[in-house]
Amino acid sequence: VAARAGQAGQVELLVVHGADPGALDQQGNTPSACARLSGHREVSQRLIELLYEVPDRLTYFLCRRRPDHTSGQHFLVPEIADCLETPQLTKEARSKLQQ
Repeated sequence: VAARAGQAGQVELLVVHGADPGALDQQGNTPSACARLSGHREVSQRLIELLYEVPDRLTYFLCRRRPDHTSGQHFLVPEIADCLETPQLTKEARSKLQQ
């Protein structure tokens, strides 16, 4: 309902309090699709960002890049060269975990 009405603040609050930004309604639409179909592009885009927030953080950690959700690129695959060099902070974090 909040996405369809373009209520950006309500959408943020709902997600912060545990609402699933990928949940489907009775017609099979996601909140992002409902917002887009109702003409609320910014709310739709924000819902897509919220949906991929955790994978984006992991992707940035692995690849040092962020996916471009506006072009439909939601995931990045790390290249081998990216994995060969381990940053010092990563080495320190791993050693702390192993202790």
